[in-house]
Amino acid sequence: EGKQKKMAPKSSTGEAAAQQGQSQMMDSSMLFIAADHLNSVPTKDHVFIAKLNTEVSEQAADLGAPTAALKYSHIAFDALEKVRKPWENHYNLALKSFRIRADVELAL
Repeated sequence: EGKQKKMAPKSSTGEAAAQQGQSQMMDSSMLFIAADHLNSVPTKDHVFIAKLNTEVSEQAADLGAPTAALKYSHIAFDALEKVRKPWENHYNLALKSFRIRADVELAL
């Protein structure tokens, strides 16, 4: 009689999914901003630049932005060309970068 029922805050599954999607979009946009910034400064860590741009290229492709995906995959390839024996020393990275680039070029 004197008990009050605790009400959980109303939050639908759709709202939660929308919030998660918005959070992922912010993470993706931050990754693009970071990549653009790091691509604009000289560096000797070409493997890092290749990894970063491969990741951003994959994100762009997943978001349906093939032109951006191609741009970042070219930057990744340029960075890999500066690494000694990329196909031997960084095979998985070279393969992933190559595969993304091929998929994007096929889609265009």
